[in-house]
Amino acid sequence: EVVAFRATSYLQNGKFVKSYALFERALLASRKESDIQAEGRILIAMAQIRIQSLEYEFASQLVSQVRESALDSNAMTALLLTRLSLLNAQEKYGDAVNLWEKRGKYLVDEAPDLLQGSLQCEVAIAYAGMNNKKQAEAKLDLADDSFSDDAPGKLDFARARVSQLLGENNADSLY
Repeated sequence: EVVAFRATSYLQNGKFVKSYALFERALLASRKESDIQAEGRILIAMAQIRIQSLEYEFASQLVSQVRESALDSNAMTALLLTRLSLLNAQEKYGDAVNLWEKRGKYLVDEAPDLLQGSLQCEVAIAYAGMNNKKQAEAKLDLADDSFSDDAPGKLDFARARVSQLLGENNADSLY
């Protein structure tokens, strides 16, 4: 767990390569110790890095290795966020909305505020990809409430992406 903690701190400081290498080491350690819950959290973090690196197939393979039955509610919510991010990145907005409506509504209330806000941003992007402006704006408002000024960059990026997907003229100025 110390290695995973260090990997997370490197990730938060923007050192993706070092972070990913440490997550790989932590994954091996979790498998040696048969810690399935830690393994799931590590795979989720590794998949998120791969999504940011535009390596969607690899991210999908990592997500498929997660054993949902071993995850706690926060890890399940993080897995949902990762799946939504992956679907949005692949422009599979309909699948993302379906996933949200089937599973997401029930997990979001129990999640920490930052995770709730991130989920609402991804769902807003999915709804915008489906040209549902009303739902997209409602989700952005919920994200704004959840973040309460803790992640302005993430919210601004989501607003810009929603505007772009809806074909609004101000999208470029928001980036």
